[in-house]
Amino acid sequence: MNAKEFKERILEILEPIDSSLFQAIRAQAASDSDIAAVEASTGIQLPDYIRGFVNSEGNCNGLATFAREEVWPAPKEFEIGPAWTFYRGVTLLGVPVSDLPDWASIPCAYEQLVDFGVSDILPLIKVWGDGGRLWGVNASGSTVLVLDGEVTVLDVAISDVYAEQITELAQRQKNMAERLAN
Repeated sequence: MNAKEFKERILEILEPIDSSLFQAIRAQAASDSDIAAVEASTGIQLPDYIRGFVNSEGNCNGLATFAREEVWPAPKEFEIGPAWTFYRGVTLLGVPVSDLPDWASIPCAYEQLVDFGVSDILPLIKVWGDGGRLWGVNASGSTVLVLDGEVTVLDVAISDVYAEQITELAQRQKNMAERLAN
């Protein structure tokens, strides 16, 4: 899949998302030197489709899709509840630029993997509030799930993982709406 096809697929996945319930934000495009810095710090080359997605060609660096505060309030510090109630967003991780928060950056997620003892995976997707689970690619380009340091190779494209996570996010929002109504 090339960068254009990847971006089209991601936008197709987001098409049915109700903008009154969710918002999507992104950082400015990454430069070639920004991308090179990530590759140097992780020792892993970004797949071409990701490179094109985060640079000026795709202009979707650090794409975060999350429930609007008014329909799914962010949890308060020390709040207790079912785990899923904290999973109110999905991020396609990005390359650090001036307006990309750390929580949306590939290098910060990579450091989390290194803390788990995993250093050969490039993290690309995370669910907000679910610190033990990341999706990415290995050196051969295969999609992987890293769950609490355990790496599982998946037989799907990273865009399929993103589609599944966005679908699950929409379902969690419906569940949260029911929870808040009661």
